[in-house]
Amino acid sequence: MAADNFNDRLVSLYSWIKRQAYRYSSNDYDAEDLASETIYKLLRYRDKFDNKRDLKPWILSIMQNTYITDYNHRRCIPFVEVEDNMLSYSYIEPQSLISIKNIVSIVRKYARRSCCIESVLLYAKGYNYDEISRILDIPIGTVRSRISSGRKLLKEALEL
Repeated sequence: MAADNFNDRLVSLYSWIKRQAYRYSSNDYDAEDLASETIYKLLRYRDKFDNKRDLKPWILSIMQNTYITDYNHRRCIPFVEVEDNMLSYSYIEPQSLISIKNIVSIVRKYARRSCCIESVLLYAKGYNYDEISRILDIPIGTVRSRISSGRKLLKEALEL
């Protein structure tokens, strides 16, 4: 009976949910995706919700967290700078080749998880903070913060 009440409340708020999703998204398709993902999570975790409380703040919280997570995933770039066939040169010593492959694999792994790596890679290529800020269209303070965080992340992963 409680699940029916929750579902009824959710159905009655559907148009409101779509309007809220549109505030986060620039087009109808992204808004629809965000609304759908939010509803999916609401239904998945409905047993954690106290039916005596207002549903809207919980919906907004889930929607905002979903949007932020999706945004961060989209901002991460796949690391493809070094192709595997580039690492097969005969003049590289076998032990060094293993180390290089290990480093590349760690950078690829963390590039999918954190948007910080993109800034670190651009900095490693020789771009300064201002240039990185313009390339990524983010404030210079964010560039500094991401480079610092990315360095720490890679340092820990490489155990330096």
